[in-house]
Amino acid sequence: MKRLTKILGEIKELRRRIKCELEMVRYYDAMSNLIPGPVYGEENIHHEKSTRAPFEKWIGKKLDMETKIKEDETKLKSLIDEATTMLEGIGDIRYRYILLYRDVLGLDYLETSKRMKIAKSTAYRFHAEAIAYIVSASKEDEV
Repeated sequence: MKRLTKILGEIKELRRRIKCELEMVRYYDAMSNLIPGPVYGEENIHHEKSTRAPFEKWIGKKLDMETKIKEDETKLKSLIDEATTMLEGIGDIRYRYILLYRDVLGLDYLETSKRMKIAKSTAYRFHAEAIAYIVSASKEDEV
């Protein structure tokens, strides 16, 4: 269960990172669409005008970030597969599904409660109980 706790944390962190990376892609895209002008801040050794378009660096950054997002999404998918397999070891089906919806699929409490056909407050309680269960099970694994 200790491994499951670690994987759920990694999934949460990867989702957050991908969200930030997507924001950066949108920013780089907006910057690349600006009207080109002179390039400031580059050292001009030969006292000639730069032939690089100012938007060129933003396009390069955008492409690099999109590659990183694809790598992170691949890693996220493998972690989700591993976590889903590990969740099958949890005996209480309520805990299994609340962890699946909240921590693996990243749904909010309202959507989770709708899918489980329970009250939102019950979803909060089940989630807290499920987390306590896997933490206590991971402590038992250590002993």
